[in-house]
Amino acid sequence: NRINRCLGLEEAASKLSVSPLTLRRWARDKKIESVRLGRRLVFREASLEAFIDAGIQPAQHQQRNNF
Repeated sequence: NRINRCLGLEEAASKLSVSPLTLRRWARDKKIESVRLGRRLVFREASLEAFIDAGIQPAQHQQRNNF
């Protein structure tokens, strides 16, 4: 059983092909599991893989009715 590796914000964002800002927002909104080590935000590699496997759900936009 291999030790679960942790990735920093930049590396994790690159793995998911999103910007670090987007990943920071997802972590803040609890869409993806993260851990804060001091001021540093880190992501378990297994959590990133689970997130990828689950698929990224697009935001649900409500249509406005203009009367």
